[in-house]
Amino acid sequence: MSEFPEKKLTDSLVEYPCEFPLKIFGRQQAGFAQAVLEVVTRHDPEFAAPSMEMRASKN
Repeated sequence: MSEFPEKKLTDSLVEYPCEFPLKIFGRQQAGFAQAVLEVVTRHDPEFAAPSMEMRASKN
C-alpha cells in the first residue's frame, strides 16, 4: 500500500489552452523582433504581437 493517494490522470494544475511566456534571447539588431514574430506566428497564427516585450540586457 502506498502512503500517497493515487492521483487521477485527468487532474491538472494547468488549464489548457493557456498563455505561457517565452523568453527569447538574441543580439539587439534591426529585424530581430520581426524575425521572432514570424517564427512564433508560424507555430501559433493567433499570437498577439502587441504582447511582445523587449528589454536590453542589464550587463
